[in-house]
Amino acid sequence: IQMELARKARIEEEEENIRLDVEQTRYDAALHIHEPFAGLDVFRGIVTYTDYEHVELEGDEVGTQFENDTWETRLEFVHSPMNRFHGAFGFQGKMGEFSAFGEEAYSPVTDSTELGLFLVEDWHNERWTLEGGLRYDYVERDPDSDLTSKADFNSFSASGSALFDLTDS
Repeated sequence: IQMELARKARIEEEEENIRLDVEQTRYDAALHIHEPFAGLDVFRGIVTYTDYEHVELEGDEVGTQFENDTWETRLEFVHSPMNRFHGAFGFQGKMGEFSAFGEEAYSPVTDSTELGLFLVEDWHNERWTLEGGLRYDYVERDPDSDLTSKADFNSFSASGSALFDLTDS
């Protein structure tokens, strides 16, 4: 009886054996300029395109197929020191389309937009470093569906820290 139960469990396990066939192509372009003009120490710009796909394989059968194509960019501006302040500000954006096809595809084709603005600053003296950051994000999801409507939201975050050097060593 135990051997028969073990054999049945193995058969059920094999029936539920799902594998993924994953393929991703990614292209990156980056620009890094030191001292592009007065008041700016560094400018960095990054653009990325990603074409991602994976297929769920149930044995030899193709199950659900997922695709996600995205464009992403980030611009960073590192300003020259102002008194004892050092920092950077910038923009980050991402646009993409997610889709799922197949018998068990429950997500509609969805266009996404994400936009962010950020600022990070620190202040130094001989013993102290104070750091602070602010970030604002806007996110929008626009599904191609009669059942689900477009949604968007905003978020704001802040961070801070204080560091103190006890000794020079």
